Amino acid sequence: MRFHLTASALGVMYLLAGLWPNSSPQPTARQPRVEEADMSQRRTLAHLHEELRSIDVLDRIYDYATEEDPVSERAFAVRQVRRKQIQDDIGKLSKTGVTAYDWLARAVVVVCAFSYVMLYFLFR
Repeated sequence: MRFHLTASALGVMYLLAGLWPNSSPQPTARQPRVEEADMSQRRTLAHLHEELRSIDVLDRIYDYATEEDPVSERAFAVRQVRRKQIQDDIGKLSKTGVTAYDWLARAVVVVCAFSYVMLYFLFR
């Protein structure tokens, strides 16, 4: 007895394999997509960098002021506090930690360097 694939059997196989169009489950509120989270993080970082640049421009304007003004002094102090907050937020959102890929790359470099030294002393 031979097994024949029919259209319904193929459909079930594609559905189980996730190859059928629209067969993948839609993300729920508890399960956001990674790409969407990454894009949201990039947008947030871009917004923070833009705000940091505008604070720099206002600080340059403050530096060129000829006469002292108490309102300008207070605004400068508030901008410095906000600058510190922005830099802290950028530090939290940026991926500055060492990832597994970084460890792997370092290990490969060490192994290659060790191998080069061993070959150098063996064939000298």
